[in-house]
Amino acid sequence: MIEGSSIASSARANYDGRKYAGAFSFGAETKGDSTPEQLEQAWYGELKKLQDELVPERELQKVKNGVAADSYRRLQSNFSLLVQLAFAENSLGWKELNAMPTKLQAVTAADIQRVAKTYFDVSNRSVATYKRKPGAATAGEDSDLAALPAPMRSRAKQMAAQVMQTTDPAELRQGLEAMEAQGAQVPPQMKPMLDYMKKKMQLRIAELEAGGGTAPAAAPADATAPAVAKPAAKMKVKASDAGASAPTATPAAPNATAPKGGGQ
Repeated sequence: MIEGSSIASSARANYDGRKYAGAFSFGAETKGDSTPEQLEQAWYGELKKLQDELVPERELQKVKNGVAADSYRRLQSNFSLLVQLAFAENSLGWKELNAMPTKLQAVTAADIQRVAKTYFDVSNRSVATYKRKPGAATAGEDSDLAALPAPMRSRAKQMAAQVMQTTDPAELRQGLEAMEAQGAQVPPQMKPMLDYMKKKMQLRIAELEAGGGTAPAAAPADATAPAVAKPAAKMKVKASDAGASAPTATPAAPNATAPKGGGQ
């Protein structure tokens, strides 16, 4: 969906295990002219593969390696352990905090195929599709913002709002220097956003030095530009920012029970 058909800018899956019930959910965001309906059908295609074919051993081991690494990382702080113990006790019991990683390591490709056939049935799912209102994504956008690739606009708009809330030119210059320094390290696909932010910071510095030093009132938070107030000097451009705020299709498959053991 991301690297093959290129209809999604991002895709994710999550298992939410509970004591008496649970759910497995999938979510994705559109890319280009694709639609949430296309994402939904593509997801059903992936489910069909899980039901008809065994997951390759290399792919399964890659997931297990990630599970093992995450299990160790979650032990780094007392607060993290507190939260994990609370969640575990509320679902399958606190002992699952130690038992679950071992169970996950025991999962086989046959287990995955069996569970997919058992629970991912057409009658056992709920689907939510989110779409923007026509024109809502571009209302009030400046020409520079509109020229950015669609997946970048939401993040760029949010970062520009941070710049406009900053009233210290020195702080903005520091942020601008940081962006200049990391310019060579920014992936090519992120360069348009970097150039956009540099221009916004330069304009804001000029505005402040000309006497317009009052920060504008923060706009109401919405789905595409949440109001935040972080210092501009600490902003960083990451390749992962490119996939923000596209329409989303989120199927979820609720379980009748929360089965225990290595196969789940």
